Amino acid sequence: MDSPRRTVILFALAIEGAPVLAALENAREERAAGRSFMSGNIGNIPVLAAATGVGKVASALAASAAIAQFGAREIIMIGTAGALRSSLRLGDLFVASETIQHDLGVREGRRAHPCPALSKELLEIARRGSPTGRVHGGSLLTGDRGCFTYRRRLRLLWSFRADRPQCVDMESAAVGAAAQGAGVPFGILRIVSDHAGPLAFREVKKHFHDLAPVPAKVVVDWLRTSNR
Repeated sequence: MDSPRRTVILFALAIEGAPVLAALENAREERAAGRSFMSGNIGNIPVLAAATGVGKVASALAASAAIAQFGAREIIMIGTAGALRSSLRLGDLFVASETIQHDLGVREGRRAHPCPALSKELLEIARRGSPTGRVHGGSLLTGDRGCFTYRRRLRLLWSFRADRPQCVDMESAAVGAAAQGAGVPFGILRIVSDHAGPLAFREVKKHFHDLAPVPAKVVVDWLRTSNR
């Protein structure tokens, strides 16, 4: 195993992780399970970073490969998410306290729980880096189908009303399941890029380029100043 103390940073799309890749010192490509990972240092922290691709299967495979092949001190999933609550605005940052696979047909195995200590750190750095000055925490739903209609949005809110979900994405709960199953701490930092529903496509088209890299910038600033 190459380095058992790496911080693994995953993101679905290259634009979401570009600031991390640009910040890597002594960067080199490594491959595992047919995937490309970039390794190096940010500050004094050994880092492994990769674009997972979109969806639960792709992200879970990437997380599992990173853990099995390279070792992981922790995994941080970054990127964008759709807001399920009107109180969340475009550009707000969100740190998940629980992830739930909303399209899994059984209750067992749906949920994964981010590391409380890591989530606390992410909340603290998010408050310093939020474009709107606003940071939220709570439950995050994950599924392979995007939420692009009011009907689907209302169905998710009703089906998981006891959990009061705040956001929805397509990868985080799968990464969480892989990390939790391997006993690796994980955290989720997302930025609101749309209000899940019929306006999502328009909002993403207009704001995605500016908002998508923000969580990565926040994480880079954190790692550069970290005494961990």
